[in-house]
Amino acid sequence: MLQGYIKIQLGVLYIVELFANEDAQQASDGLSTAGYAIFNLQHQQLSQVFMFFNDWQLAMVVLLGVP
Repeated sequence: MLQGYIKIQLGVLYIVELFANEDAQQASDGLSTAGYAIFNLQHQQLSQVFMFFNDWQLAMVVLLGVP
């Protein structure tokens, strides 16, 4: 549950920051900006971070012997 919460928080913060940075440049193109923000967030920015957390979580499960 914590992992999902972290993903949601990072995603919301990233999209808000992208809108703030590009709002003046593409005010009339908000829908495509939102689509790009979500694509960029999911496939380029946070994939490595979440893979690290998944690896860490798997290591803890193996070390602690939790099924």
